[in-house]
Amino acid sequence: MKNKLLLFIAIVILLSFPVINFAQAPNLGAASSFAVFTAVGAITNSETTNITGDIGTNVGAFTGFPPGTIVGQIHVADPTSALAASDVDAAYTYLTGVTCGLVIGTTLGNNQVLGPNVYCLGAASTLNGTLTLDGQNDPNALFIFKVDGAFATSTFSTVNLINSASLCNVYWQINGQFDLGDNSVFRGTVVANGAINLLESSSLLGRALSRAGAVSLHNNIVTVGLQPTASIISAIGSTTFCAGADVTLSGNIDGVWSNGSSAPSITVTTAGNYFVTNTNTCGSVTSNHILVTVNPNPAANAGIDRSICLNMDTQLGATAIIGNTYSWSSVPVGFNSTVADPTVTPLVTTVYTLTETNSLTGCMNSNSVTVTVNPIKGTWTGHISTDWNTAGNWVCNTIPLPTDDVIIPLGCPNYPVLVAGSVIYCHSMELDGSLTIAPGGALTVNGNLTATGSLVIESQGSLITNGNVTGTATIQRTVPTDMAWHFLSSPVSGQPICNGVFAPTYPGTFPGNIATWDFYNWLPGECDANLHWRNLRALTGGVNNVDFPLLAFADSRGYLVSYGSGWSPTKNFIGTPNTADRSLAFYDVTNSCSWALPGNPFPSAVDWSKVTLKENLTTPYYYIWNDVTQNYEYWMDGTHFGGVKIDGNIPAEQGFFVKILPTGGLHLNIPNSARIHDNGTDTWIKDATANKLSLTIANGTKYNDVAYVMFEDNCTVGVDRKDAEKMFSMN
Repeated sequence: MKNKLLLFIAIVILLSFPVINFAQAPNLGAASSFAVFTAVGAITNSETTNITGDIGTNVGAFTGFPPGTIVGQIHVADPTSALAASDVDAAYTYLTGVTCGLVIGTTLGNNQVLGPNVYCLGAASTLNGTLTLDGQNDPNALFIFKVDGAFATSTFSTVNLINSASLCNVYWQINGQFDLGDNSVFRGTVVANGAINLLESSSLLGRALSRAGAVSLHNNIVTVGLQPTASIISAIGSTTFCAGADVTLSGNIDGVWSNGSSAPSITVTTAGNYFVTNTNTCGSVTSNHILVTVNPNPAANAGIDRSICLNMDTQLGATAIIGNTYSWSSVPVGFNSTVADPTVTPLVTTVYTLTETNSLTGCMNSNSVTVTVNPIKGTWTGHISTDWNTAGNWVCNTIPLPTDDVIIPLGCPNYPVLVAGSVIYCHSMELDGSLTIAPGGALTVNGNLTATGSLVIESQGSLITNGNVTGTATIQRTVPTDMAWHFLSSPVSGQPICNGVFAPTYPGTFPGNIATWDFYNWLPGECDANLHWRNLRALTGGVNNVDFPLLAFADSRGYLVSYGSGWSPTKNFIGTPNTADRSLAFYDVTNSCSWALPGNPFPSAVDWSKVTLKENLTTPYYYIWNDVTQNYEYWMDGTHFGGVKIDGNIPAEQGFFVKILPTGGLHLNIPNSARIHDNGTDTWIKDATANKLSLTIANGTKYNDVAYVMFEDNCTVGVDRKDAEKMFSMN
């Protein structure tokens, strides 16, 4: 009883495991290339059968081709057919010896699905409808059907293959005759021990092989199932190279490269194992493999681009790698080195190129670094403050020399302010940022000045330019709002008068209160005491355009102004600062009443001794009013008369009196070379608070000399509010 129980348990355990069949496909040998073959028997064909593969018989007649067509070779009773006959017999014998994996019924089809196995059918069998063979995603899945008797299919029957099942792995051993019904599609290799009949319009994808029996064909399609032919690939060039190079691999025939390309040849730049896979309905094969090795290039680290100052050095490159070699060159040429990290001291901006080579692989790489050499001086950074004379505010920590070109760029944290006592010189200046010349500060630009940024010259600041000037500046003059008289001239061309700064905005009606402001022009050559001074206001309260052409400051002319409360003391002249020589014409001076009121046309003082054509004056003097002595004092080259207020230097934006020879059409030249820095705080005014007596000595037709009486409450009508006519002295 105990032995029977153990036997029962063993049987249960064995039945619980899946069926495993270790059968292998038969070796067809010389018969593998045949689509249709019989060892003994005739081959006949009717109609247009198409054969892809070899066809033949070792013993028997061969007819029907044409009309049939063959893509392959015909072998009838030749050495190839003899060898094929032997191999078909061997394959049949091998299949006979394969152990059955599963015994099934003799009727196949009717939408039946079978997996890989060795199936045995114990008697003559049939196939009706559709039989599906499922490879279960295994391209090597093997199907063997062993039919012990004849095998026939119905019309329109089909053998389908799914999930990687391959017709090259389907074998039908038939111990008898095989009949493929009309219009049927059959897949696999038939190895029959009897006649093979492919009926009307049926197709066989595989082989029809018989060890003994005739083969008849009727308008069929027979295509042999062969494993694909593997491509043979080769490399054109070395398969070991440096990064950046490549190699061409060729030899692909109807396959797919391992990188996904289907081209006959590929060019590869990356390392890897390259091969070709050829695939057909019988499976896939791979070509020979080519291993591509790509050696990395060295880093060739030349360093980052940098800026240095002239006569400074800098180190390039990086620490050397043992086994690598280094070679440096430069543009401009002149530098060579074999050191990995050389130190250089370029005099101009230079591009250095490093070539690093790996001695073992021969791979090399190049890299460049640009070293920008800044001039010793000239470019403002403003890193520290607004002080021009602080070295840390300049590139290379060096204050520019008077012969250097200066650049003040945008984007600086601080911009220069030339304070009192600062007298700065440079060759040329590019002002994209900002520059302020404070009271008492002075700047001389001996070359060109380009002011696209902000240039502000505050009152009593001084600017001298000896080259071309482009751009605009704001030039300020402080005029106290004390209702005292002040002489003005414009340091820019075309400065509007009626802009709300120098006079109320026009068009419009000027304020009627004369006590708030006055603006006078001087008409030279008039002998009427009331006609010299021309007020901007007409008697009607409008604007006097006749005596103020274009309502703008005339070049190199002086004006008399006075302002009270409500006016800003800061007067802004905005425009391109005047430069180059100025010639002032006096066309209207034709009589002895030849006083004229010119003005300094520059944003700096003018040295009277350098003013030319003074021979056109009755005396080579210029006159200003001294508000302390209540009289005019005048200056002749090197000597002043009448007080201590003048020194021969006419301040910026300052009007002054001269007396012209009464011949008409004469000139007074104020050359650019007459400009100097004189930042005195005196602003010449014409003002008085003392009362004086006016005594006139006449020659009968014109005034000869005048003494004045000042009355606080009574001004000379049409001239001044606080003093009488003064400029009619003939001396």
